[in-house]
Amino acid sequence: MTTISRAVLLLGFDRVRTVATGLILFEHLQAQAKTPELVDALTMSFYSAILGRAVADQTNFVDPEEAFISALFHNLGRTLVALYLPTEMAAIKTSGSKDPDAAVHRELGMSYAAVGIAVARALNLPSKLAGSMTRIPGSQTHDSMSDEEKLGSLATLTNGITDTLASQISTGDKRVAITRLVRSYGRHFAAIDGTVDTLIGKAVTELQAFSKTFRLNAPASTFVTGLSEWRIDSLASSENAVAAASEAGGLIEVADADPNAGELPETTLTRGLHEITNLLIADYTLDDVLRVILETMYRALGVGRTRAFFLLKDPTAPFVRFRFGLGQSTGEMRSWLEVPVDRGGDVFSLALHRQKDLVIKDSNSAEVAPLLPDWYKSLLTSRRFVVLLPLVVDQKPLGLFYVDGEPSAASLLTPAVLNYLKVLRGQAVIAIHQKSLPSRRRR
Repeated sequence: MTTISRAVLLLGFDRVRTVATGLILFEHLQAQAKTPELVDALTMSFYSAILGRAVADQTNFVDPEEAFISALFHNLGRTLVALYLPTEMAAIKTSGSKDPDAAVHRELGMSYAAVGIAVARALNLPSKLAGSMTRIPGSQTHDSMSDEEKLGSLATLTNGITDTLASQISTGDKRVAITRLVRSYGRHFAAIDGTVDTLIGKAVTELQAFSKTFRLNAPASTFVTGLSEWRIDSLASSENAVAAASEAGGLIEVADADPNAGELPETTLTRGLHEITNLLIADYTLDDVLRVILETMYRALGVGRTRAFFLLKDPTAPFVRFRFGLGQSTGEMRSWLEVPVDRGGDVFSLALHRQKDLVIKDSNSAEVAPLLPDWYKSLLTSRRFVVLLPLVVDQKPLGLFYVDGEPSAASLLTPAVLNYLKVLRGQAVIAIHQKSLPSRRRR
C-alpha cells in the first residue's frame, strides 16, 4: 500500500482532498506575491493556519488539519483583491473609514468573504473550505453549529488574533483586544483563555520552521518583524528571557556583589566614564572613545568571563561588521566580520533597526531560540548572557555594542549597571556629534 493510499484510507478522501487542494492553491498564490502587501497577507494567512491548528488541538473543537486549511483560506477574498485589484485595495486602505467592512462594501459592492466564497465555488473547492470562509464572530456562535460553522468560527477567531497582532496599537492594547476576542466566544474556546501568549509564541516558532517548506518570504514581512517585537515585549512582561534593557530590573536575577570578588562593576564603570569625559575635552579620535567604552564594559563585567565588541553598520549593505573587540580569539573575530541585519525577526536586526536595547539572560532559553539567527547559534558552544545596545545618531543606526558572558556574570547586570552601559553608549553618540560639528559649521 502506497503512502498516499494509506493516507486516504486513514484520513478519508474528502479530508485529504481538502488539505491537498488548499496547499496547492496556497503555493500558487505564494508564487504571485511580488509586493510587501501580498507577502504580508500570505504570511498572515499561514500564521493564522498554524495558530488555528494549535487552538483545535487544545480545544478539541474541530479537526486540527481542517482547522489549518480553513484558517489558511479564511481571508482568501482579501488576498485575491490585493493580488488582482491593487487599485481598489489601495482605496480601501486609504479610505480612513472607522468601519473597514463598510469601506470594502463601498469599493467592491460585497465583502471580502463573499469574494472568497464565490471564487472557491467557481473553482469547485471542497464545500467545507468554501463554507468556512464565512465570518462567524463570537456573538453568532451557538451550541448546535454545523461542522462548517465550527470551522468558520475558529478561522474567524485565529485570523482576528492575527489581524490584531498586525495592527499598529501598543502591545498592551493588543493583549487586551485579543483577550476580549477570545472571551467573546464564551465556552467554545475557554480552554485557551490564559494561554494565548504561549500559543502565539509556539506558532511563531512553527512559522519560522515551515517558512522554507512553503517558500514564505518571512524576512520581507513586516508582520513577522512585528511578531518578534510582540514576543520580546511579552517575554519582558512575564519576566522571562528577553527584555528591553530599561525594564531589566525584574528580568535579571540580581545578586548582592561579593566584596571579596574584586572591584565593584559600578566603580570600574565610573572610572571609565571619567576617562571618556577627559577624552571628549581633549584631542581624541572616535576609535579612542570606542576602545575605552569597550574596555570599560569588558572590565566591569569580568575579564576572561565576557566579550565586548563594537559592530559597525555597513552603509551600503545589510550587514554590521566587526570593528573592535575584547575577550575573543582571532578565530572568533572572523565570525563577526559580516553579521547580517536584513530587517528580519532576529535579535540583531531588531536591536539595530527597531533601536531596541536588548538583554538576554540565557541564550539557551527556549523562548529566545526563535529570535537567534542560525549563524549565531552555531557559534554558541555554551549558554551565555547577551546585551545588545544599538548606536543611533540622528535617528540613523550606525552600529551595535555587543556584550556576552558566562551565566555566572549575569548577576552583575543590575538596573544600575545596565544604566551605566547605556550612558557609555551615549558617550559614543556625544563623541560623534562633536566630531561632526566642524563640518556642520562649514555647511
